[in-house]
Amino acid sequence: MGLIDQNVTGYGRARTPRRTQQERSAEAEARLVTATIDCLRERGWAGVTVGRIARRAGFTLGAVQHHFGGKASLIMAAHDAALGDLESHLEAVSEATDLDERCRKTVDALGDAYRQPSFLAALEIFLGTRSDPVLSIELKAHRTRKLAAYGSEWLRIFGDTGRSEEELLGLLQAALAFLRGWALLAIEEDKDEVFVRQNLLLCNFLRSQVTVSEGSPVRTGGEPV
Repeated sequence: MGLIDQNVTGYGRARTPRRTQQERSAEAEARLVTATIDCLRERGWAGVTVGRIARRAGFTLGAVQHHFGGKASLIMAAHDAALGDLESHLEAVSEATDLDERCRKTVDALGDAYRQPSFLAALEIFLGTRSDPVLSIELKAHRTRKLAAYGSEWLRIFGDTGRSEEELLGLLQAALAFLRGWALLAIEEDKDEVFVRQNLLLCNFLRSQVTVSEGSPVRTGGEPV
């Protein structure tokens, strides 16, 4: 007889390849993060405990400790997941396209992240951690690191417009503030026409601000103010 294919068992049925430890770990972490977001959306910050999250995901408290080391890391992972990996959305925008296209795609990328129903979980984390000194410090540091990453992508996209780095980063902050307000509106008024209208407003605002007109104050070098 010839050699038997190790991936075939019984009557020629293909055997499912065993998953690697890395794949099993990634799946477990994803389930825990999803359970955290679901608990936050349904119960709010006050109703979320590590035990409840673990049970919902089908794991033990030890599994949470093993994969995340504790509640703080799990909450930070849930915060990022709730915003749909905003950094990756920005990375997909090419700086090689014309300015109108860049503005549209950037606003679409940001809007997609804040439009998700899971934004409510991110909001619960932001508000809830204020009463927890340890988590509040953790979240502030985490958000600062994430904002720096967003800023790097933002400068890549709009760095050739003639605006200074300071001005461009100020525009990023303004866009994010606009979108947070927009997302709060969506909690009560989930209508597509609202999103389309707000997207257009933000896109027009961004396009007008990154365009340097005659007489506009533009920094050409030196240290940031």
